[in-house]
Amino acid sequence: MAVAAVPGYGPITKANAPMIYRNREVYDKLSEDQKHLVDRYVPDEQKDEIDYEIRKTNGKQNGKNKIEDSKKADKHSGQGGNATATSVGMAAGAVGLVAVTKSGMKTTTKSGHIGLAVSIITLAGAVAMNLLAKTFDNGYKDRTSASDNAGNTNDTIDTQANALQASMDTMNEDAQKYLEDSKDLMKKTNDNNSKLADLQVQYADCQAAGDTAGAERLKGEIKQRHETKFDEEQEKLDETKQGIEDYRIMNDETAGVIEGGTNVADFLKEGTPLGVVAGVDAALLLVAAGYAAICIAGAAIGGAKDASHLDFVGLANGMVAAVIFTMATAMVGTSAVTMAGKAKKEFECGSNGRDMDGHVEALSKMKDAQSTYTDETEETYTEEDDERKETVEEGVEMANGNSTANRGPVITYKPYGQDDDDKDSNGKKKKGKNKAGAKA
Repeated sequence: MAVAAVPGYGPITKANAPMIYRNREVYDKLSEDQKHLVDRYVPDEQKDEIDYEIRKTNGKQNGKNKIEDSKKADKHSGQGGNATATSVGMAAGAVGLVAVTKSGMKTTTKSGHIGLAVSIITLAGAVAMNLLAKTFDNGYKDRTSASDNAGNTNDTIDTQANALQASMDTMNEDAQKYLEDSKDLMKKTNDNNSKLADLQVQYADCQAAGDTAGAERLKGEIKQRHETKFDEEQEKLDETKQGIEDYRIMNDETAGVIEGGTNVADFLKEGTPLGVVAGVDAALLLVAAGYAAICIAGAAIGGAKDASHLDFVGLANGMVAAVIFTMATAMVGTSAVTMAGKAKKEFECGSNGRDMDGHVEALSKMKDAQSTYTDETEETYTEEDDERKETVEEGVEMANGNSTANRGPVITYKPYGQDDDDKDSNGKKKKGKNKAGAKA
C-alpha cells in the first residue's frame, strides 16, 4: 500500500520532499509514514540548511513570540477610545446619581409618593452603575493578567539582553579561534607550497639530466601536492564565520522581543489614566451611597407625614421607597468598592508598565551594541582572510621567483582554493578561461 499523497503537493517524491519539509505547518501534520518518506528524501544536512533559513526568515516573529502577553496587548490595540467611552459614561452616571440622591434627601421627606418615585430612579441608576463598574475598562482582565506576569516578562527581556552580552563574549572567542585556525591554514599552505617548490627544482634537475624516470616520479609528487586540499582547515574557518549569521538572527529575534515588550509596556501604562478615572468614580459613588442611605430615613419620614393625613397609600409608598433605597445603597456601595479595587489595580498596571519600559530600553541599547560588534567581528574575519591570502601569495611569488632564477621556468602552483587549470605550465592565464580563486 503506497504512502498517502500530501494535499497541495501530491505523492511524496525526491523533488517535492524539501518543499514539504520547509512548510512546517504541513510537515508537522503528516502521518508517521509520510514523515519517514520525506526524511528519506531530505538528508540531515539539507534539513539543517532549511531550519536555518526558517529561523532567519522568522527571527523577529520568534522573538516576539517569547513575550507571551504581547498577543493580549495586540488584541486591545486601538481600543483606548472604547475604554475612555465607558469611563466617561460611568463618570457622567455617577455625577447624575449624586445629584438625584442629594435632591432626594430633601424631597423624600415631603411625601411617600415622592420618595417612591425618587427611589425607583435611584435604583435604576444603581443598577446602571453596577453594570458599568463590572464592565469598566474592556481590557481590564488581560491588563491585570499581564501586570501579574510582568516579572516573568521582564525576566524574558533581561534574559535576551544577557544572551546578547554573552554573544559578544563568544565573538571574542570566535575571533581568537579564527585567527589561530587561519594561521594554521596559512602555515600548512605555505609548507605545502615550499615543498612543492623543492620538488619543482628537483624536477627541473631531472629533466636537465635526462632522468626520465626521476622526472616522472617527481611529476606525480608535484601533481599530488597541487591537488592537496585543506578542506578540514577551511571548514573550521567557515563554521566559525557562520556564527556571524547566527548572531544576526539573535539580533533579529531581539527586535521581536523589543516590539513585544513595548506593546505590553504600553498596554500596562494605559492603566494609569484609567486608574485616575476609576478613583474619581469610586469617590462619587461613595457620596451617592451616603446620600441614598439618608434617603432611607427620608422616605420613612415622608410616609409618616402621609399617614398623619390619613393617606395610607402614601405611607405604604414611603415604606416601599425605604426598602428600595436600602437596596440601591447596597448596590451603589458595592459599585464604589469595585471601582476602588479597579483603581488600585490600574495604578499597579501603570507602574509595572513604566518599569517594563526600563527593561525594554536596556535591551534596545544592548541590541545596538551587539549589532555593531557583530559587524566589527565580521570585519576582523575579512581582514584576516585578506592578510592570509596576501601572505600566501607573497610566499608563492618568492618561491616561484627563486625556482625560476635557479632552474628556469618550472611547473607553477597557487595558494589553496585556486583552480590549477586556468594557467599554463609557465604560469600564464589560459585564453578562454575565467575561473577565479574560490577561497584564500
